[in-house]
Amino acid sequence: MNFATRFWIAVTLPGLVAAVPALAADPTAVARTHSEEFARACAAGDIAGVMALYEDDAIAVWPGEGEEATGKPAIEKLVARLCSGKGNGPVLKSVEGRSLGKSHVLSYGHWEMVSATPGGARTLIRTTEVLKETAGKWRYVLDHASIGAPPPPPGVTPGGAAPGSAVPGSAAPGTAPGSALPSGAPPAGAVPGSAAPVGAPPSEAAPSGPPPVH
Repeated sequence: MNFATRFWIAVTLPGLVAAVPALAADPTAVARTHSEEFARACAAGDIAGVMALYEDDAIAVWPGEGEEATGKPAIEKLVARLCSGKGNGPVLKSVEGRSLGKSHVLSYGHWEMVSATPGGARTLIRTTEVLKETAGKWRYVLDHASIGAPPPPPGVTPGGAAPGSAVPGSAAPGTAPGSALPSGAPPAGAVPGSAAPVGAPPSEAAPSGPPPVH
């Protein structure tokens, strides 16, 4: 290896190494540790402990209607209802992490909630979260949770009606649009073959033949 080649390697290699984006050491370990901290604090009713896992400007989107919040004060209201310590908290079932760079991790997990009512109905929850490392501490910047919709009954198209059933707002088969009568049926009270109701006064007949000459 001549001097020129060694010089090129010495000058270029550090720049190439620096250009490769650094990744989080073990994204799944980061995701699991963070999720387990959330589960423990929530089960204990430790609201402050849960909120310590969020960035100040974090966003939370949870399954319930209207359960969306931006910023820790708003998110704390959601957390206070979920992590009251009076019922069963969410239980982590599985979690996986993907690195989004040195300071960000995508966390994808499955949780289970068991209601405190008789029978203990189980609800499966999916989470997709983004964690950010700041000064050695990982926190949520996005906390999204969802519940899968149950499958439709057999023979029902998702978002549609069962085969053979009437579509809301439409006429039944064989009826005129906007009417409950079959197409071509006379109105109520009409003599068959006539459009006039029974008992209606006959209209004046037009005189036959040419008009009279005055």
